[in-house]
Amino acid sequence: MNEKENIVSTILHHTKLKKLGTDRFVGYCPFCRADTPTFFVSWKKQSFHCFNCGKSGDEKKFISLMDMKEEKEEMDASVSKLLWATTAFFTRSLSKGEGKKGLQYLKSRGLSEETIDKFALGYACKGSALIRFLKKKGYSEQELLDFGLAKKNDKEECYDSFRNRVMFPILNESGDVIGFGGRVLDDSKPKYLNSPESSVFIKKKNLFALNLAKDSKKDFFILTEGYMDVIALHQAGFDNAVASLGTALTEDQAKLIARYVNTIVIAYDSDDAGRKATRRAIEILNKAGLKVKILTLPEGSKDPDELMQTPAGVQLFQRCIETAEDSILYLLRQNRKKYDSSNEKELKSFLKESSELLLNANPVSQIIYAKVAVELWRSREH
Repeated sequence: MNEKENIVSTILHHTKLKKLGTDRFVGYCPFCRADTPTFFVSWKKQSFHCFNCGKSGDEKKFISLMDMKEEKEEMDASVSKLLWATTAFFTRSLSKGEGKKGLQYLKSRGLSEETIDKFALGYACKGSALIRFLKKKGYSEQELLDFGLAKKNDKEECYDSFRNRVMFPILNESGDVIGFGGRVLDDSKPKYLNSPESSVFIKKKNLFALNLAKDSKKDFFILTEGYMDVIALHQAGFDNAVASLGTALTEDQAKLIARYVNTIVIAYDSDDAGRKATRRAIEILNKAGLKVKILTLPEGSKDPDELMQTPAGVQLFQRCIETAEDSILYLLRQNRKKYDSSNEKELKSFLKESSELLLNANPVSQIIYAKVAVELWRSREH
């Protein structure tokens, strides 16, 4: 074997390569999760380069990176065991002693035992019962601190991070537990508490319930604000619902959605904060190449969870999906509400703002929506 074939032979043990001409090979990168072949190998230069993650170098560099990747995978497997053990502890706590009030709360929100089991919901009791449980399992205090399961007080004593909270395990798209969200049952603050960022939990790159929604037969996702919205929708049969973990939607999350669907229906809360979040999400989702629709909840419904608890909630929500309007029409309607139709100066401002919305639309759409904008201005109902 020619010594210059070494790098190709080495890489072939980890990923398939397709020959391009006499000197180059291409394949899927073994280091990142790019959906297309972005990993190039040069036989002549004895080098590799991924145009997605940017990793590059010679054969020694490749071997070093693979060793680091395998070491990380081993560490991640250990972390996964820790977080699944924690999940099991929370779920068991839900059905006994202090945890029964958590179970009562979840049932009062209309959740069935089947749904509670499906999402592995649990309860974190007062005190430091979790720390004692995990220490008996052989985990160190430092491991619990690293993954946000424990904190230290002023006396450097460890205590459970989550206490007196209903617990929501957060899973990645592969179905591994990567963190937790906890909701208080009293007036304590904060109302919701999430795990801190760690080596496995990066909020901006994950979506709640994506591990379930990605297997839905529906060809679009429903984007909501919170855990309970998603869980209530899944229970009602809308198994394509996801949430952005209580944070503003990020570009990484939008790209993640675009890997599975071409269309997204935004179903944020109907308050001012929800409308502002919708505007921000539209821009980010459009940038990811997604077709964006906006769902308007029926009058009197604050969020999808609240609607699901009404007698006709499922039918009403389905109708809302069917009548969801495209993002441009939604934004035109929202802009119209800001202006007084009796003021000519405000008409100019409205038309200027509307034209800016249409800059990226195709010529035919620009004409159609320009007419819609004029009709909206003339109409008293908008």
